Amino acid sequence: MDNSIVLSIICGVIIFGLVMLLVSDDTKDPLLKKRLSNIKNRKTGDGPAKEKNMILDQYMEDSDYKISALAKILDNLNVIKKLKKGLKQADITTSVDIFIIHALIIMFVVTLVLSLLIGSVLAPIAGLIAGLLPFFSIKFKISQRSKKFSKQFPDCLGLLASSLRAGHSLLSAFQLVSNEMNPPVSQVFKQVSDDISLGKDTKDALDDMAQAIPSSQDLRFFVTAVMIQREIGGNLAEILDNLSHTIRERFKLLGMIDSQTAQARLSGIVLGLAPAAIGGLITWMNPEYMEPMFTTPIGWCALALAASMSGLGFFIINKITQIRV
Repeated sequence: MDNSIVLSIICGVIIFGLVMLLVSDDTKDPLLKKRLSNIKNRKTGDGPAKEKNMILDQYMEDSDYKISALAKILDNLNVIKKLKKGLKQADITTSVDIFIIHALIIMFVVTLVLSLLIGSVLAPIAGLIAGLLPFFSIKFKISQRSKKFSKQFPDCLGLLASSLRAGHSLLSAFQLVSNEMNPPVSQVFKQVSDDISLGKDTKDALDDMAQAIPSSQDLRFFVTAVMIQREIGGNLAEILDNLSHTIRERFKLLGMIDSQTAQARLSGIVLGLAPAAIGGLITWMNPEYMEPMFTTPIGWCALALAASMSGLGFFIINKITQIRV
């Protein structure tokens, strides 16, 4: 048997065993972590309560990692702190170190497979791009979660306004939303209602609520409206109705903009995908014709230039069609 095949089989077995080891025996319960986080956020002074919070702080730091040896190395890096924040905003329960190891495994596997198949210098580059895909997926999930939240938020405001008119307190209204609506709105309001129920100051709980969906301007408006109403008074139900109406009208305007820019956005997609599709088709039909593109330095430069120009064109068209409201 060829040595390259044997090497690939051995590497595959090792990677499979490593993946099975990482995804198994997860003793950190996410629900327990969330509850301990709520307890930790209670206002406490000196004494036993302060010592209790110090213990909970240590547990919360450890619970962000599954491999304690990596925790000491990674926790001091600023990029890891941003990664932890991104995972939380994307509602990804995977621990930080396991997420990074999964990305490294993807990069290694893609590099190994492409090296065995084509033996080109492009294999490490493709492996690096594949390893970065999980990190790009975080931004994608954050964006998708924010869009879903924005679509649910007007109905949420209507439910809150109706609850307040029925005589419920603000906390009861939050709990009603967390019970009656779907994620991610229910998750956000459940978190703030749990924080307030466990003794956290309302202002601090609402500030944390705004950070749960940082890209949502509507959520910041809501938090500001609630805080102003708590300071100076007023009809909060009417304020929420007006905010809900404003959000719905903006959605109508965004729909009109999307319909007007649909043709330009489709042109950008075609511009980005057509060169790769045509190149793949020609490679399949006549491999000898395209072989110099993958085996010579001039071909590598041509591929890099073509990919750069296609990406630049797609980026420019995408920016032109993104109209902020």
